[in-house]
Amino acid sequence: DKDMYRVINAFVDLHDADHEYAEGDIFPRDGIRVSEKRIQELSGKKNRRGIPLIEKIMEEPAQKQEET
Repeated sequence: DKDMYRVINAFVDLHDADHEYAEGDIFPRDGIRVSEKRIQELSGKKNRRGIPLIEKIMEEPAQKQEET
């Protein structure tokens, strides 16, 4: 089970043939493997933009809906 990330600032991934990610997209796209180092770069400020570009999606526990 791998972590999922959401794009919070649109960017072009120079490590993925200049694939464009829009705000709200899931990172990485299907079929692409990304190193932990790259995740750190994109989720922190040590990238070309100097701002976090992705954030980890926290999985919320499924809540049981009670029917009334």
